[in-house]
Amino acid sequence: MLNEFQRAFESNLDDWCMGGPTVSGWTRTGPLITLETPMLVSMTEQELSVDDVLAKNRAEVDRWHLAFLKDHSQPCRTAYWNEYLMPRYGARRALDKFRDFLSLLESIRFGYNSYSAVFVADVESLGLGFRYFRFDGCHRTCCAKYLGMTSVPAKVFMLDRD
Repeated sequence: MLNEFQRAFESNLDDWCMGGPTVSGWTRTGPLITLETPMLVSMTEQELSVDDVLAKNRAEVDRWHLAFLKDHSQPCRTAYWNEYLMPRYGARRALDKFRDFLSLLESIRFGYNSYSAVFVADVESLGLGFRYFRFDGCHRTCCAKYLGMTSVPAKVFMLDRD
């Protein structure tokens, strides 16, 4: 069961460790980080602080996602569009992603679906400067933050290093 989550965790961790900025997009500003990918060994369900869930790349989340939610009147002038969407998807898919993000915001405005838990790994033992490594749920958590929510449901994975 954990194998499907392990692949998503590894992919997201590898991308985050690359740092940036880079032309092809990045998830975190800063230099390359080298670390051995730990295995996920168990999972629990918890309510987590929105700020804890966003901590892994808070500066970028603020500049891209949250700034966009605050003002998306001219999307192609936002850092979310130029630094996040365009390098990853190109213009046509970026437009779809932009619309999807706003639709997600509206759906969460009418009630956060508790079945839409975010996925995080408890990486406190890795000494990365934050406790939870979010590998699914950035957009949902940003919507929750923008709407004034203080916590979100999460599936919290423990590592074999703990």
